[in-house]
Amino acid sequence: MTLVPGGHDCYCGRQGCAECYCSLNSLLGDSDNLEEFFEKKSAGDTGCVERWEDYLRHLSILINNLHMVLEHTVILGGHVAPYFTDEDLSKIRHYVAERSTFDDDTSYIIPGNHADIIFRIFCLFIIFRIFFRLPIDIFTFVRYYNINKRKGGQTTNQLNLYLKSKERGTVQCRGQSKLKRV
Repeated sequence: MTLVPGGHDCYCGRQGCAECYCSLNSLLGDSDNLEEFFEKKSAGDTGCVERWEDYLRHLSILINNLHMVLEHTVILGGHVAPYFTDEDLSKIRHYVAERSTFDDDTSYIIPGNHADIIFRIFCLFIIFRIFFRLPIDIFTFVRYYNINKRKGGQTTNQLNLYLKSKERGTVQCRGQSKLKRV
């Protein structure tokens, strides 16, 4: 997807692709890995701070574009997602709201820093496509609930996945996981 027309050269041969601005490689620069990058950023390295701010701004443009076209939940996943702080998520939501043409509601942006939930989405998709021979056209929407329970620091994550098929209508899948803080 083109994010910045005429922007940086991409490995695909085009220019300005989202990969050039919202990928792990675009973020790392001279750092070897994410931990090193975020250590430098925390220490005030201006290059890392600037790259992170650019990353968040370009990511917000991408999120807004996806939401304008698909009008569904956007789950922030990948290698960088566990590093998003509440402040980062607030910035992303703020930048998206600034760009939004119609309203400033950004509740559709969900941090995907629970890898098990993201993994379940794709597992359910594969199961429904192969095992049930269900031709799923699109994910109609995903509802994700993070329910914090005070007892023992346990967190329950509930995932409701709605899939749409031309032949069978809408199918709902539910998944739940319990994470215990150590």
